[in-house]
Amino acid sequence: MKPEALAMMKKKGTYLTPTLMASEWIMGKLANYPAALQEKAKAAFNARSEMFRNAVKMGVKISFGTDAAVYPHGE
Repeated sequence: MKPEALAMMKKKGTYLTPTLMASEWIMGKLANYPAALQEKAKAAFNARSEMFRNAVKMGVKISFGTDAAVYPHGE
């Protein structure tokens, strides 16, 4: 998400519900994916992390949801 979108969220009081655990789980299983997919996953993970840091710095409201359906239960 671009900083401009985060700024608009801040201005309008919109909450961000980041899916942090989905990418954490995928990064933990990265070796199981083909090389091309690994590169895409790394890029997405880095972009997600930067977006979340920016949102926090900008004061965007953060909500919590669940990523429970992304990975096997119990992990």
